Amino acid sequence: MMKRIIAVLTALMMLISAAALAEGSAEDPVLVTVNGQELRESSEEYRVWKDYLTYQAGQDSEEYAVMIQQYAMDYAIRYAAMKQKLNEMGITVPEEEVNAAREDSRADWEKIVADFMQNQYGVGADASDEDKAAAKADTLAYILENYGYTEESYVEESMMYSNLNAVYDRGQKLAEEGIEVTDQDVEDYFKSIVDEDEEFFNTMVQPGEDEGEKTPEEMSEELVQAYEFYSQYYGYDSKYRPEGYRGITHILLKVEQELLDNWQALAAKLEEQNEPKEEVAPETVEATDAEPTAEPEATAEPEEPVTPEMVEAARQAILDSVKETVDEIKAKLEAGANFEDLILEYGTDPGMQVEENRKNGYAVHPFSILYEQNFMKGAAALEKVGDVSDPIVSQFGVHILHYLRDIPGGAVELTDALKEELRADLKSEKVQAAFDALQEKWVAESEVVWTEAGEDWKIDEAALAELMAPDAPAEETEAAAEPEAVPAE
Repeated sequence: MMKRIIAVLTALMMLISAAALAEGSAEDPVLVTVNGQELRESSEEYRVWKDYLTYQAGQDSEEYAVMIQQYAMDYAIRYAAMKQKLNEMGITVPEEEVNAAREDSRADWEKIVADFMQNQYGVGADASDEDKAAAKADTLAYILENYGYTEESYVEESMMYSNLNAVYDRGQKLAEEGIEVTDQDVEDYFKSIVDEDEEFFNTMVQPGEDEGEKTPEEMSEELVQAYEFYSQYYGYDSKYRPEGYRGITHILLKVEQELLDNWQALAAKLEEQNEPKEEVAPETVEATDAEPTAEPEATAEPEEPVTPEMVEAARQAILDSVKETVDEIKAKLEAGANFEDLILEYGTDPGMQVEENRKNGYAVHPFSILYEQNFMKGAAALEKVGDVSDPIVSQFGVHILHYLRDIPGGAVELTDALKEELRADLKSEKVQAAFDALQEKWVAESEVVWTEAGEDWKIDEAALAELMAPDAPAEETEAAAEPEAVPAE
């Protein structure tokens, strides 16, 4: 987490602390000591964490401010104890690394100033020296007035984060020593993720209190739709897949857009005609002498209704337009041609130009929500692996589908690439756990002394436990019976 601090709080977004401290209370008492090291509100160890947690919380309320204050000081104590311990062990940050970080900070400052000059004043690298000097002077004045920063104060602020990251890197490397992740660890970790994902999706489709029993087909449909929705639209990388998917490859033939538009327009009109019409009761209008009845308007001639035969004729016109190509493909398939080779020769779907998609096929389910309906229905109609469909018309053109394979439900394939990804994740988790344990140990071994001024800066464990506890049943307390307001979680 600490490695991301500089990335999160860079450039002008990081310009937040100096002016606030200058305008704060003149008193800056010692709040706590760690083995004699004094920590105050102005201490770098505290300020870094306060800025970081404030940014992460994104909240501007007294309740969050108190929590941020307490947790920032707790992290500052842990950091101070860790840095002291590392220094005792001779694990320090080399001077050349500190100097390099300082030069990087100066380069960042120059970029901030240059970008501001370009964006606000239109003064870039090709401007005259006179224009550059004027724009730079205005930029520096603006940053100082609005953010309280000069180049030196910005660099020092940036160095707080660099120093913190450097110390944390060394602490984590120390925690990493001796940690290994075996193949069995990876397999067990993978299984636990699969189980969690399966439980997650199955819980989503269970009937609610106000719902009746669901049929197995309804449960399956909702499960697939939830799985695809979260995977496609939320980027949820599920290691579990519902049953019933098949790998489909296809050859997409482009069709003249005019033919497609005509077919789709007719099909839409036919569908509209077939929708049940709502009966509207005629309004009762009381005629008066003051409001004479208006002359009825001439009605337009009704449009010719669309018939299924008209829609089918439009669809057939599309098929006729690619008949010669379809016949060529069929002849080559009958002669033993490989379907994948024909995709490359005739297909126009960019997705099928990706080797992995040709190898595995698109994962299609009869209840999928990700595919065009005609494509999906055509894929579901194929009976066995190896089958090739007749030409199917969709809004994208004409498809010839190939039932490539059945995709097993349950756990996704644990490929070598996935194993290494999980190995890295698992090692990171183990290192973080070991690092947290080291910090706890170092704090426990330290002499942490709170002053009277620092009492309000301690984490209130009782209040935190109450905040995290589930709501009490209504019958147990008067307060729970008629709450004035329930905060949204």
